[in-house]
Amino acid sequence: LLTAAAALPADVAAEIERLAPENVVIVGGPNSVSAGVEEQLAGLADVTRIEGADRFETSRKVAETAYPSGAPVAVVAAGANFADALSAGAAIDGEGPVVLVNGTAGSLDDATEALLKGLDAAEISVVGGEKSVSKGIYGEVGAITKAVRLGGVDRYESSRLINAHFFESANRVFLATGESFPDALSGSGLAPKVDAPLFTVPGTCVPADTLAQITALGATRVTLLGGDLTLSPAVAELTACAAG
Repeated sequence: LLTAAAALPADVAAEIERLAPENVVIVGGPNSVSAGVEEQLAGLADVTRIEGADRFETSRKVAETAYPSGAPVAVVAAGANFADALSAGAAIDGEGPVVLVNGTAGSLDDATEALLKGLDAAEISVVGGEKSVSKGIYGEVGAITKAVRLGGVDRYESSRLINAHFFESANRVFLATGESFPDALSGSGLAPKVDAPLFTVPGTCVPADTLAQITALGATRVTLLGGDLTLSPAVAELTACAAG
């Protein structure tokens, strides 16, 4: 669930009350989710906060909390942009963590290398091309375990490659804009629940190759995440983007 930084929106509080959880996890420090929000949440459930000094440390702490005994697979994604990580987060289906890295660095930092080794994963997918996650990082991941790069010429091709790697078929797919993160972030929690891939698309059309992949998966249902201002009626009509 998403929240404003300074206050918990009433509809989000109502949804938490409907879900009736025993525990609510806040991801990020007080600069991301304020102490005031934490106080509001404390009236609804027990609250745990997972935070680091930056997004990378927070990512590692989330992985350590969720997978204390390791994981069979994992994803490494750039922390400077969002699109690749969101498609991958939906596709990995809770089987392992999405670990954010400084993709422009030439190598893994020591803490991330230790985390990835500790996961003892059989395979780690590095999502995004070399401009997103460097050749050096990919090579070091490959020295830890089997690595596969899922990166295309743009975020939309990367989304297709990610879903092709994790899905052989699907009855349903989700579409979210690749231009901003909130809708796809929320959808990445829903998509695994119904075993569906999440494709990022432009806001005004659907890439022809994405349409072809949806057909090849055997999907008979497409769910759009976001309103008309985010995904236009042309996307709802599955209108192909113009070539070139």
